[in-house]
Amino acid sequence: MAYSNLPNHRVDIWLLCSDMRVNISTLELSRYEKIRSSRFVHVEDKRRYQNVHTKLRLLLAAYLEISPASVVYRYGHQGKPDIDYAAFSQQTVALQDLKFSLSHSGSHSLVAVMRAAELGVDVERIRALANAQQLLAAISHPRERQIISDSNPSADDFFNIWVCKEALLKALGVGLKGDMNSFSIMTGDEPQQVHFSAPYQDWHAHRFQPQPNLRACVVSNAPCVQLIQYNFERDFEID
Repeated sequence: MAYSNLPNHRVDIWLLCSDMRVNISTLELSRYEKIRSSRFVHVEDKRRYQNVHTKLRLLLAAYLEISPASVVYRYGHQGKPDIDYAAFSQQTVALQDLKFSLSHSGSHSLVAVMRAAELGVDVERIRALANAQQLLAAISHPRERQIISDSNPSADDFFNIWVCKEALLKALGVGLKGDMNSFSIMTGDEPQQVHFSAPYQDWHAHRFQPQPNLRACVVSNAPCVQLIQYNFERDFEID
């Protein structure tokens, strides 16, 4: 697979198993990543962080056609990671405009990559919620609250809305510090198509299910005309 042949307006989605380790003894995480992993209290969480960020380096390196250890990140004011292209002044990279987003839920993670677009992805594992209606009201725009009050929303309804709003906030670079109440979402002609209210009406969202028990959404500020889903453990080719 020629990863660097990624065309404009296509999003590649990679499903990762956070519990499965990649045995590459020569690949080390950056100092920042090691510090982040050391802060986890539970050993399982630390291991998952290391596994996922190792796989993320492998993926980005494949698209950029560089070594995984050469991938350098920079971070926005709210901590959003991006590829630091200024660090590649001494080497050639295959793509100069690659963007990515990473999300975790339990034992699974998603990586979304796209060219020349701000990008956000979110994934959530479906689980029982005793107070789905109250939780949904807490993240809803006033226009949405009226609809909620007239219905009996399920946990699935909550997660389907949550992933869309969280993916947009991640694409904006603010994450959970953003205000989910300040905008609403509307379903398009097809259930997977999602539209946002002003001032985010020009952002593009696509909702999907990586697995039956997962709900996910990817948001970009450029149209996505094709979305391809991969499974890292099955599809990624390690040299």
